[in-house]
Amino acid sequence: MHSISKRGWIRVVSFVAAAIVILIGYCISMYQTTLAYQRTITNSYLRAFSQVVASVDRIDSTMQKEIYVVTPAMVSMLSAEIQAEAATAQQALSELPYANIELEQTATFLAKVGDYASALARSAAANGSLSQEETDNLEAMSQVCSQLRERLNNLATQLNDG
Repeated sequence: MHSISKRGWIRVVSFVAAAIVILIGYCISMYQTTLAYQRTITNSYLRAFSQVVASVDRIDSTMQKEIYVVTPAMVSMLSAEIQAEAATAQQALSELPYANIELEQTATFLAKVGDYASALARSAAANGSLSQEETDNLEAMSQVCSQLRERLNNLATQLNDG
């Protein structure tokens, strides 16, 4: 049997120590990369959520304006703004990882808002103005949108506070 000399033991220990140092360095590097990816994803989610909140704010204020307009051109213009903001909010919402029923309902509501805005524009163009029923429906949707805006703003505040 061969006995390892003192010099051989030093080499083995040195190689093992070097391998451990390299492995630790690699693990630290991977950990930092993982943290960077997590920050990127979190920032992406926060940006998307902020976009949803901003779009819902604009939808709400535009709906409130549309209740009081009388010309078909203004109804069409405001309806187009609502449609665009609803589409923007839906796009931003689709970037969020939602498995919760409330966000699914929010997405459904935004789709309905965009569709209703389109219907209002067509109706105003055909009839010259909005009917009382359409105005009442718009007011009801605006109230729901205001409630949604409040809940989203509260959630945004909670997210910003940690």
